This record gives sequence, structure tokens and C-alpha cells, in this order.
Amino acid sequence: MTLIEMLVTLALVGLLTTVLSQALGQIRRIEGLLDSGRLESQTRDLRLEWLRVALQAALPMPQTSPERLQGSASELSFATTQAPGPGHAQVARLRLKLQFDAIAGSTRLEVTQVGDELGLRPWTAAQWPGNSGRLRYLDARGAWRDAWPPQGQTDAALPAAVMVDAQHAEVPLLLAATGASPIPPPLRRDLEGL
Repeated sequence: MTLIEMLVTLALVGLLTTVLSQALGQIRRIEGLLDSGRLESQTRDLRLEWLRVALQAALPMPQTSPERLQGSASELSFATTQAPGPGHAQVARLRLKLQFDAIAGSTRLEVTQVGDELGLRPWTAAQWPGNSGRLRYLDARGAWRDAWPPQGQTDAALPAAVMVDAQHAEVPLLLAATGASPIPPPLRRDLEGL
């Protein structure tokens, strides 16, 4: 082999090595993006499940207690024995709030732990496009209410179920029956037409 042939061979090997290393780097970046998307989806699902469990463990409080479950169409506060997140075993007070973000053009369900000594920041349990959504409360008669306790019913400590209705076709409802509910939670087919 002459010196020129050897230099051409080395140049070709170097070029192929560069192309292959760039391709492998792009594959690694794509895999990283796919993994982060999966992780984000799993985190969102876990947060919704934490919230569902917290609602199921809501505590019935006396009428005069500030921890009593109180809610409107856009905000809900209640005491629970199952605060969302790992390692919470004590009674906690949670606040759910529907907030519209005009910059992003989406509505989010934000969860805050009131009086949290750990200093946890509010987190988003769900988010969907547009300015829509409301919280609904199922009373003992099977009627959905936009506020809790219902007007004129001061003795009702807990609703039978709580629903977050995003009013968006691609966003599933978050529905949880409270632990003190004497009636079973409604099925999804019962919610059609709401």
C-alpha cells in the first residue's frame, strides 16, 4: 500500500466513525425524550391516583370546624388522612383549585397542602386545553351539586362523591367516592349526559 492509499483509507474510516457516532447520539437523545414523556405520563397518573385516595379518605368534620369539606365549582378544601405524596401518615388539609392560565391557554387543577410544614409547593394534578371545568358534588339523593355543603343542608358532612369535570372530550373525569358515603359511587355510564 502506498502512503496515499493509507491516508484515503484513514480519512474514510474517520468519516464513517463521525457519521455513526452522530447517529448513535441522536438515537440516545430520542430515547431520552421518549423516556421523559413516559415518566411525565406516569407521574401525572400517579398524582391523580394520590388525589383520588385523598378524596376517598376525606374526614367528616363538625359544622363549626374550619377543616370541614367545603367546595364550590372552582375550589375545594377538606381534611384527609391520606395526603398525596410519599410518607404522609398524618391528617392533612388539602385545597383543590381550578385555575385558567391565559398564557398557556389551559385550565389546571392545582393541589395545595394547607399548613404544610415540609414546604411542598402546589402541584398540578391535571391540565387540559381551554377555560373549562368545574367541581361537582354528589348528595345523598343522587343529585349533583355545584357547591358543598348544599344550601340549606348544614348537617351534610361529606358528599357521596366528588367529580372534576373538565368538560373536555379528551380529558377523563376524576371521580372519587368519599369514605363516609352510604351509597356506591356512580359508574361512568351514569355520568353520560352531565
